[in-house]
Amino acid sequence: MGIGQRQIYPFILSTETEQDYRSEQCSLFVLEDFLYYQVKLDIAPTCAPEFAISGIDIEYQMLTPTKWLLRHRSTQLQHSSIPFIEVFVGDPEFPYAKLGEFNPIYCLMGFWTEAKKNTRLWKTTLRVPGDALRKSTIIYSWFELVEGKDIASALFHYLPDWLYFRDEARLIFEPTANNRLEKDSLEKLSVVRWWNNHWFYVPSELKGRQITTKVRALGSFALKYDFQPPTADTISTSADTILIYIQDDLSGFGIQNLPQVYIDEKWALCEYDYEDNTITVLPKESIDVGEHKLKLVAKDRANNKLEKEWDFQIK
Repeated sequence: MGIGQRQIYPFILSTETEQDYRSEQCSLFVLEDFLYYQVKLDIAPTCAPEFAISGIDIEYQMLTPTKWLLRHRSTQLQHSSIPFIEVFVGDPEFPYAKLGEFNPIYCLMGFWTEAKKNTRLWKTTLRVPGDALRKSTIIYSWFELVEGKDIASALFHYLPDWLYFRDEARLIFEPTANNRLEKDSLEKLSVVRWWNNHWFYVPSELKGRQITTKVRALGSFALKYDFQPPTADTISTSADTILIYIQDDLSGFGIQNLPQVYIDEKWALCEYDYEDNTITVLPKESIDVGEHKLKLVAKDRANNKLEKEWDFQIK
């Protein structure tokens, strides 16, 4: 077991191919419940290596065109086994750029740590405060190009998944000089976390041209456009209370822009329950018998606005 500079070198990598590729010693280290392997293989940039370890399905990412990082869960390898890496050289059209790249981030006690990673359109920075992680923790980061509805950036991975910080870290997205998004487009962007095959909104804000968020755990993050306004329906009405169901699928409502309700054009006190997605309207006085008009005005964090009116009757 080794961390950081203290790694072990258990074997020499060799290849069995018609063409002789120069290979070098590999390093192996343990992080959380994963085994990581760093492999250096001198191959032509037009070649596409694929890897397997002792018949185990693995994840692998390119560090450089000649250096690769491989990993699998340590429980998949028997204690008596010596890991054997198999390398397959395949399709010369293999898209290196889509793999992204791993970079280790060394977190030291008492010091801020910054990890910067850029694509053609976005610059990202992860700022980890001192003492937020245990001493000499290693974080691996890389990005990959992804396709999805309204996804605006690459997907940035920070491993190990769900490693928690003692203090919040800050993740910053900023457009590069190649990215000429106007302010009204930037306002529609939110940071999202990819987890369990779904996108989840992470509370974020726009400061100048930077989109920033605070995170308590590592994971995978991207930027997503939010063009959809909230939706709402009334559940029940009475002389003393009115219940409204309201939902926003992405950015949601901030403290500064909670939904507002008006009865017969007069503002009414209401309470918003974000867990149940409901608004409870509490009129100052009981509503008189007869016909009335209810108006809801709501705006999510991405500035998508909903205005809806209902006619209701108190008997």
